[in-house]
Formats: sequence, structure tokens, C-alpha cells
Amino acid sequence: MKKPSKVYTIFRLEVPIIGQTLPNAQLDATGLSDLISVDVIAFKTKIGLLGIGPSLIIPTASSEFLGAGKWSPGLAGVIMNKGFGMTLGLFGQQYVSVGGNSKRPDQNYMLFQPIVTKILDHGYFLNFL
Repeated sequence: MKKPSKVYTIFRLEVPIIGQTLPNAQLDATGLSDLISVDVIAFKTKIGLLGIGPSLIIPTASSEFLGAGKWSPGLAGVIMNKGFGMTLGLFGQQYVSVGGNSKRPDQNYMLFQPIVTKILDHGYFLNFL
């Protein structure tokens, strides 16, 4: 029997819905923020699952107060391993704006997100992202 592939793809599409209430009522807004698309190719290695791939922020916010107004491509990376009866990992993303509303400030930032997953009995799990 052929062994399963040790290459994985992790695709993630984030569709953030944001509601904000601020002391300055003119900045209050609720609606869709910018879409975020990530496509990581990951490989099983001795130290766990390692992956890297492209990501893109698409300016789709329904209000100027809920998004950056800039097209921002970037890179995403992930590292995950099993330990302490859980799957532990870190998901990172780097973005730099390349176009969009010229009146909005340019973007250049990095995000890190911890990953903690605990598998329970009967197919249930707890996942903290």
C-alpha cells in the first residue's frame, strides 16, 4: 500500500465582521472588514509541520473605519507539533501594502497567532486560535 503524502495545503479565508463603539461616536461602525486569504504549503519534518505560502488582504470593508483600504500581499508561515497531549503551533503573517486608496496610510505589519488544539473522546476537540 502506498504511503500518504507528507505535503499538505492549508487554505484559510477570513471574512471578519467587526462592530466597534468608540468614545467618538463618529467612528462607530459595524460591518465587513477586509478579506484575508492565506494558502500555505506545509511539509512534515522531524520537528513537526512546517509551512510557508502567500497571503493577501483584499480591501472589502463596508466602512472606511473597518479596514485599511489597501491591497496588501504578504507571506504566511506555520509551525506545529504535538506535545503535552495537544497540538501546539504558531501561525505568522507579514503584510505590506502595494495599492489602494492613496489617502490612507501605507501598511506594513506582522501578525502572530498561537495554535492550541486538544483532541477529546468521541471525535470532539477544543481549539484555541
